[in-house]
Amino acid sequence: MDWELYTDPWCGIELEHPTGWTVRPEAGGARVLADELGRSWAYGRWVAGDGLPSPESVAKGFLARLRSRYPTVKVFRAGDDTEGSGLTFRFEAHSAGHRTVGLVRVAAEAEFILVVGYMGLAEEMSGLRPSFERVLRSFRPVEPVARTSWREPGEGAFAIQVPLDWGTQGGVQRDPGTGFAQLVFQASADPNALVCLYISTAPQMFVNGSGIMGMGIPGLPMCPYCGVDGFVRQILLPQLGQAHPDVRVEVVRRLPQAELRLSQEAAQVAPGQSLRCSAAEVILSYSENGVALRQVQELRTYEGPAAMMMPRLWFAETPWSYRAPEDEFDATRPVLAGMVDSFEVQPGWQSREMGMRQQQVMASHRRTQNLQMATFWNISRDQDMIDSMIMGSYERRSAAQDRVAKGWSDATLGRRDVVTAWGDTIYGVEGGFNRYWTNAVGDVLATDNWLFEPGLGWDEVR
Repeated sequence: MDWELYTDPWCGIELEHPTGWTVRPEAGGARVLADELGRSWAYGRWVAGDGLPSPESVAKGFLARLRSRYPTVKVFRAGDDTEGSGLTFRFEAHSAGHRTVGLVRVAAEAEFILVVGYMGLAEEMSGLRPSFERVLRSFRPVEPVARTSWREPGEGAFAIQVPLDWGTQGGVQRDPGTGFAQLVFQASADPNALVCLYISTAPQMFVNGSGIMGMGIPGLPMCPYCGVDGFVRQILLPQLGQAHPDVRVEVVRRLPQAELRLSQEAAQVAPGQSLRCSAAEVILSYSENGVALRQVQELRTYEGPAAMMMPRLWFAETPWSYRAPEDEFDATRPVLAGMVDSFEVQPGWQSREMGMRQQQVMASHRRTQNLQMATFWNISRDQDMIDSMIMGSYERRSAAQDRVAKGWSDATLGRRDVVTAWGDTIYGVEGGFNRYWTNAVGDVLATDNWLFEPGLGWDEVR
């Protein structure tokens, strides 16, 4: 069996692994997969910094996470290392009908704690254990690349770790029509951006069907939904081929965990609707100005929820992509992947943006409904009585939909309408109270106290 040396200057680790095995960098460490399905793997990471915890507390945290994933796991103490500064545990669990066994070893070093281990199918472990043990013994620290934190300067929307000597640019770009924000960032190691990372939250949008009277949405292409494989063939390759005629696909590797997250998000956004989604890591190769390049990017496609009288939309996202010359790619990829992992949207900014976007989406839906109603009326205005009856029914349905939309908006904004004793409506008062009063100049009082009486000049409204 041939072995290779893997060095990750971002995580600051180095290890050896059999040729053909896959190394996936993770925060502070790496996972070494013996097969593409990830059924059997070795793992190592460093715990460093001020105030190091004890090996016992680190082992306790690891085993707690293991038990949360495998509630029936059995753990056995396998003894300490020869110097007495580490702990070793063996474990076994059952998952998806398979018996899984593994080992975790926690050792205290001079300035860090090393956590290593392996896990795999019981029937394969006897053949893999010698290789796993060699992988674990090969884990060692290396000097990590010097880096700094780059924070989005305009709105403080996101932050990312980048190497000190790399060029950076980015920020928040807002759509002039909707005001929706798109986060964009680029980091490059050279003036020609041959080694570079690009991050963008802007999706491509497509119309998957038509709404009332066959209306689409101006400016959006109409294309049947396709998963990542179809998107790569039908859309991505033709787009990249305009600038890089020799582009070709090397690998399309599905990302089951990303697909699961998309499905869970779809279930929250549109309960009861079956929305298709897919996700994959795509590796491409092409040349630019005579330099052979390799590019990796994540690709997601997903359907939007169905809405009455609205065209069905679907989306394609490439949240990140990076590239490097082929002869530098393996050495540079850990740094590029490390920057992707460090990208973080600030929670406060995200919460404010989502609230604003929800209000704008609701307003946009109402404007679109009004436009479609006007178009339908112009088409039908010269027709006979039956057409007029149909139009009347349509208007009643639209009015009901507007009432539902307004109720949704009022609930979201914490507002409600009240009616005076004379039949006048006061719109948009603060919701959440049991009793309301108004006076002659239109002031409103609200309370939950059933014994409260404001005095003369105030009339209770409902």
